[in-house]
Amino acid sequence: MTRSEERLLVGTEIHETERVRLIKKVVTEDATVTVQIRREELVIERTAVIDGTKFYDDGETSYTDAERQRLYDAVETAFNEDVIEVVLYEEKPRIEMDIVPIERIRLSRSAQSRDEVVEGQVRKEVIETEVIEP
Repeated sequence: MTRSEERLLVGTEIHETERVRLIKKVVTEDATVTVQIRREELVIERTAVIDGTKFYDDGETSYTDAERQRLYDAVETAFNEDVIEVVLYEEKPRIEMDIVPIERIRLSRSAQSRDEVVEGQVRKEVIETEVIEP
């Protein structure tokens, strides 16, 4: 007679639990930046002529070369039609876009192991002896 019993054989199977996908989307958000803008304005200065100030070099007054040149220029332009052009400038905001990498994102997998207790019922044969009486 052969006695048999079941053994609990435990192994593992691989089952898919979830799928993960990286999706890059473009979203738009408002950005506010303050920039300082310069604008030139025309300023006219008028200076009154002080009594006794001459528009010519009389040779007696001591003038610097720059002052003397201004006097000569004033005498030359007296009663002449004259036009002076001044160009004024202003700044305006300029917007440019620059694409800058911010971060790199990678997907990877890591396996975590744990012990799990598995229970099950197994059958086994038991052989008994009987005494047979005559």
